[in-house]
Amino acid sequence: MPGPAIYGAENSREAGVFLRGALKRCGVAVLCALAAAAIRRLLDPVLDDRVPWLFFFPAVLLSAWYGRFSAGALTAFLAILIAAFNWMPSVFTFSASSVQQWTSIAGFLASALLISWTAEIFHRARRDLDFERRFLNTVLSSLTDGLVVLDSQWRFVYLNDAAAALTRLSREQLIGRVIWELFPRLKDSEFEHGIARSRAEKMPVHFEMAYPENNLWFEFRVHPMNGSTAIYITDISRRKRTERDLAEARDELAQHASNLEQVVRERTSALRSTVAKLEESVAELERFSYTISHDLRAPLRAMHSFATFIAEDYGDRLDAQAMDYLGRIQNAARRMDALINDVLIYTRTSRAEAKLTEVDLDKLVEAIIAQYTPAAAERIRVHHPLGSVRGNEALLTQAISNLLVNAVKFVRPGEPPDVTVWSEPVNGSIRLFVRDKGIGIPEQARGKLFGIFERAHGNTYAGTGVGLAIVKRAMERMNGKLGFTSEEGKGSTFWIELPEAGEVGREDDRHEVGVADRDRLL
Repeated sequence: MPGPAIYGAENSREAGVFLRGALKRCGVAVLCALAAAAIRRLLDPVLDDRVPWLFFFPAVLLSAWYGRFSAGALTAFLAILIAAFNWMPSVFTFSASSVQQWTSIAGFLASALLISWTAEIFHRARRDLDFERRFLNTVLSSLTDGLVVLDSQWRFVYLNDAAAALTRLSREQLIGRVIWELFPRLKDSEFEHGIARSRAEKMPVHFEMAYPENNLWFEFRVHPMNGSTAIYITDISRRKRTERDLAEARDELAQHASNLEQVVRERTSALRSTVAKLEESVAELERFSYTISHDLRAPLRAMHSFATFIAEDYGDRLDAQAMDYLGRIQNAARRMDALINDVLIYTRTSRAEAKLTEVDLDKLVEAIIAQYTPAAAERIRVHHPLGSVRGNEALLTQAISNLLVNAVKFVRPGEPPDVTVWSEPVNGSIRLFVRDKGIGIPEQARGKLFGIFERAHGNTYAGTGVGLAIVKRAMERMNGKLGFTSEEGKGSTFWIELPEAGEVGREDDRHEVGVADRDRLL
């Protein structure tokens, strides 16, 4: 921010400029008065005393022209003093002639002040006119559009910087020249016809012209004036190219749209055919899986039955090793049968129609627990109410049963299970929790826990590795969520989540998609 010293210096300079100007005006006023007095003195022999102001009027005019009103007024007052002392001696007496001379002085003073004020008005008008001219030139020069003014003889009278840039010539090369001399191609063109029409009709005219060899387009707006014509020129080449590109793109897009419709029809037809074939293949594969499962389970049952018959009928004649082998055959048959059964359940869960209805979790969980032995059922605590969800009762039964089986099964040897079931509302859904205080899940097994045939504890505990995969597939079919938390050695908490029964309107929804927004805490 400027300091006081800078402001003081600026004020001093302004005061100096003003003082010098005032001194010049005073000097001119004094010189003009003295010059007029000298000339009048020289002509005293031939002039009468009754015309003392003859040369003072030009002096006042000259002084006011140079120094404006103040200088002219000063010259007038000096002229009155000089004339009074030299050619009006009786002005200082009280006589009839003095009254006449005072009247003459008053007339001269009024005339001189009028001349000075007229000069002042002229100076101000010229200053305002100069300002307006400079302002107009600045505005016109700053226009992005070109402006050309032609007189009635088609000569350049004015053009701004933008117009000069369009012509690629300087103003000096253009002003005063006939336009056809410099731009002969415009003769007999739309340019000449448009300007001629505007002049004849005395109305603005608007038209466009193209220059194909330069790939340029210009817009002309012609306005007739008094004996001249103002022409505004705008380079619209970019706009025209954009319009052309847009039209080409529109045509191309229409062509692509037409082609796309044909492609969509063809692809839709092919997709329908593929889906039909895929559904037929899936159905055939399902029938095949049931057939294979039945054919596999029949020899397994026979194998298990024959091993049981041998143990019962011939056990007293077999040694301990033979009985051990028979026991192993029976256990292997049972495990294989359980595995085949789980695979069948997984297949049915994947393909069965999942009609969603309102399911009462309290009744469903109690019905599942009722299938357990009294001893096992006593180890499962349920915190009611659990609420009602929108799901498929068969799939929910399978999912919750598998979670409860795992919670009861995975405990330390000799330690009774301790299972808790409860629910919590979560953003319009109900999340059902199954918590146990068992052995927990090792860290390295958590990432693939829901995969089919994945077993977190190997062969330490009985199982097929399909149970949690069935839970995951069931929740996918119902468009639900599932997850778990676990701490090895302290137990696990599994949860499933479905929309609350009142949150979904339609009662016949079917979901064939995967788990939406799955929140698996793996």
